Amino acid sequence: MNFDVMQLPPLELTDAMVLMRGKRKRDYPNEELQFLHRFEEELGRLSFGLWLVGSLLSELAISPCALFEAVNQIPVADESTYSFTSMSDEQYCKSNPFLMKLLHFSFIILQQTNGRKNLLASRMLLVGAWFAPAPISAALLATAAKKMPAIGNGFRKWTKCVSLAFSCCSGCGLAPQSEEDSATLLVKLGLARRANRQPGCWIQFHPITQVFARRKEGLSAAKATVQGVRKVGNPSINTSHLWASAFLVFGFKSEPPLVQLKAIDMVLYIKKTAVPLAIRAFTTFSMCNSALELLKVCTNVLEEVEKSFVSQIQDWCHGSLCWKRNIHGHQRVDEYLWQDVTLLKACLLETRAKLLLRGGHFDGGEELCRTCISIRTVMLGHDHAQTLAAQETLAKLVRMRSKV
Repeated sequence: MNFDVMQLPPLELTDAMVLMRGKRKRDYPNEELQFLHRFEEELGRLSFGLWLVGSLLSELAISPCALFEAVNQIPVADESTYSFTSMSDEQYCKSNPFLMKLLHFSFIILQQTNGRKNLLASRMLLVGAWFAPAPISAALLATAAKKMPAIGNGFRKWTKCVSLAFSCCSGCGLAPQSEEDSATLLVKLGLARRANRQPGCWIQFHPITQVFARRKEGLSAAKATVQGVRKVGNPSINTSHLWASAFLVFGFKSEPPLVQLKAIDMVLYIKKTAVPLAIRAFTTFSMCNSALELLKVCTNVLEEVEKSFVSQIQDWCHGSLCWKRNIHGHQRVDEYLWQDVTLLKACLLETRAKLLLRGGHFDGGEELCRTCISIRTVMLGHDHAQTLAAQETLAKLVRMRSKV
């Protein structure tokens, strides 16, 4: 999702100093104040960067001089262009190298305070990059974070340059013990802010934090985000994040999908996430076109899965006898999955028909419903409850169309 950026004038020097002093409002000697001025110069009085500095100085037992030296010794990130970030985001990161160093330093602090056995907060940061720009519950973040593969320590080769900061972390009370503690740590370090939403702990990441985290870990975190949303995503309170996961799986406008799911995972995602999201979008928010388009995209994806199964069967039929024996057991599994895919497609067709019925588009709904009935008659039988339910929907569509 893209937003128009509103240009604001740079902060006044006095306001910049207030941000960098942090919430504890420490008094520093003149030589330390000079390093605060150097932070202000390097960051161009960028308010988010100044807030990060203030947060680090408030939470760590570290002086402005030591913090500046530690951040300044971190190498500039590579100049690679990432296919999953926009050109404007890439340009912003390259135009603000010191801010990227500061974010790298904060990420190192996260890893250090977590210790070897608990990397929850750093993983929550990485998966948080792929959620919508809206408040996220600590429980949802943690669920997605736990789906991530192990994170490699890419900072080991230059740990010495931040050893002073590491020593400052020990005993400073930042080591998290739970999901809520990990979320609170992200807030303390200035990477997110606390949001008053539903009961429980909710935080919201700064957009610049999300851009940095996307470039840091890439698509493995995106896949973990989709898995976390599928597991605990509640359409009533996480609508924005469910839409964000749908864009990752299905793409958005001309943007291709970023997360590739296996057929069985796609079936589960559509059942547990996409269909409830579409129904709620239609019935609660009157997002009729968006809901119908999402269901149509899901149907198209399942049809592509069916085509891949047909291709596998054709290859199997034209293969050698030896090869047939080798895949015969695996082929039976595909047949069960194929049945699930086909029946789910019928469910999507029926759901679309019901929504079109509510919206007054009877002709389109009738066509979809007839296709659904044909599928269920073949797969389940003429007298099956699901087939009869679809026939009732068709009867309503025909009756309403006759009244027009």
